[in-house]
Amino acid sequence: MINRIRISRYLQIGLLLTFLLPFFPKGCRPSAEELEAQRITDSIGLAHRLAKVQIQQPMLADSINNKELSMDSLKHDYIFQKNSVDNESITIYGSNQSKQLSEYYSTLGIILRPNGDFSGIGYLLDWIVTYILIFGSITAFILLILGLIIKYKDFNNIFIFINIIALILLFLANPIMDLAKDESRLWGFWFCTLFGLFMIISDTILLIRIKKNKTGA
Repeated sequence: MINRIRISRYLQIGLLLTFLLPFFPKGCRPSAEELEAQRITDSIGLAHRLAKVQIQQPMLADSINNKELSMDSLKHDYIFQKNSVDNESITIYGSNQSKQLSEYYSTLGIILRPNGDFSGIGYLLDWIVTYILIFGSITAFILLILGLIIKYKDFNNIFIFINIIALILLFLANPIMDLAKDESRLWGFWFCTLFGLFMIISDTILLIRIKKNKTGA
């Protein structure tokens, strides 16, 4: 039984070493030609916007002087433009889980996004999802180290739960590296996941046998 415990510890060390394998694609940075094309496009777009502003300035001045543009219309235009930007922008920090759930389920909207604002639960929900996606693999690695320490200190079922949580976090992690839009996972990720699953099953069987031996004794 002692040899099997030693093997379990070696398996945990081996699982940590699998983090040296390729997990996620590095992504592809734009080439010099693509950067130049983007720069030209941005320059043209900026020129068009400046020209549009210059054309609209006299009209706006006339409207204000003639009192044809009320504060209500200005407020309406501002809200419309702000909503357009919000709808078109991509959320980088934090996910939109609370917003999506609120749109599908009105009852959850009262809890997660009351009056369009964040509740504490809604805020935590969005950031927990983001944290798992970006930092799940880091947290999983830390938990696996903690599980290894527990195995050396006291071989009990606590490390099983820690390793299970670590494996779940690792599986859910899917960070977008560099400028990559490719969210695929490489062979090292799947090898690590399967290796971890094998270790958890093996440890569970070992703990059951240890418990039976103690009960029989």
